[in-house]
Amino acid sequence: KTALFKTVLEKFLFKTDKDDQTYKTKAYFEKNSALLSYILRTELQLKKYNRLPCVAYNGPNRDIYSRSPDYVRYRSHRLFELYSHFSGVSTINNCIYTSKKIIVGGLNGTIKFWNARGYQKFRRSLQIGSKPISHLILEDDSKHLIINSLGKKIIYFDIDTNRIQNKFNVNKNFTCLEPLRKTNTHYLIGSTSGTIYEVLLKQGLVLQKYDNHTGLVNSLSVINQNNFLSSGKDQNFRYWEVGIPINIKKSRQSFVNTITSYKKRNDCNTIYYQTSLNKIYAVDFGSLNQIKKTGTFYGHSTHGLKCGVDLVSRLNYGIVSGDANGRIFVWSSKPVPILKWKAHLRPTMNIVFCPQTNVIISSGWDGFVKGWVLKY
Repeated sequence: KTALFKTVLEKFLFKTDKDDQTYKTKAYFEKNSALLSYILRTELQLKKYNRLPCVAYNGPNRDIYSRSPDYVRYRSHRLFELYSHFSGVSTINNCIYTSKKIIVGGLNGTIKFWNARGYQKFRRSLQIGSKPISHLILEDDSKHLIINSLGKKIIYFDIDTNRIQNKFNVNKNFTCLEPLRKTNTHYLIGSTSGTIYEVLLKQGLVLQKYDNHTGLVNSLSVINQNNFLSSGKDQNFRYWEVGIPINIKKSRQSFVNTITSYKKRNDCNTIYYQTSLNKIYAVDFGSLNQIKKTGTFYGHSTHGLKCGVDLVSRLNYGIVSGDANGRIFVWSSKPVPILKWKAHLRPTMNIVFCPQTNVIISSGWDGFVKGWVLKY
């Protein structure tokens, strides 16, 4: 029978009896801890597993410890904390390390600029409208910003001159925004009508339309400069070639209509999809244009919110995600999380990992932007 633990264990000592294959566990509690000073002995009959499941411990300094499947002990440490928006933070920018700035979009349509290095100092604010900011994409030159709110306009903004250079509007609400090529501000834009637009945002020119989706487009992933993958509420993945308005391949999956956010690996064609089913699905796009589901990660609760997901290169491209309860979860290679901690008082909506500094930056509806470091 499996033992049900009602308390959290800090230290484990494994002993094996070769005769009856009984795994004995001893937990030792310190005298000064909040838990009672006693020894809890439990015998576990484990026939299918070679070790105990992952157990986390909440220490006195609110740092979270956990035991990974490879018996590596991780710890999260809070690096900084910014109180940005009273109404709540809806999104943060990419390329934080290279641009040396943190750009925060609020639920009230306000954008604030902060210094990313050293002392996090407030620089200036920008009022776009009254609707929440959904996308903030900083270009490689760190001088131009792509802004998308829940309205029907995408703004091409110049940071140096603090002026709006162009506005793109087709009388549709935009759901996805993905750069196709680095030059000439070449972007793919998904809409609620199911149409995908290939646009030069700086000039405001529409190069091509892709109309095969019957519902709104909930994800766009660029495979290479000539091909991309999309998904919509019609429960279909569609593989496209740039410039051809008819999809090359279509694959139907049951979870596609529940996709809320996504992230693609840079070294391969594996895409991680956050869904409203409280699961993250890993989908691999093979060389023969085959779309296969290769993994499932669970343990968090999104409650249908658009919680962000990102990749942690330090954990061999592990996954980090927020949830509706203000927590952050980290997965390595197993479907269960190896680390979790309470980060925000309200839902954690955005997660950005900086590989140069191994810092995880999170933001939530409580108005805070926080930086975290993973340590052994």
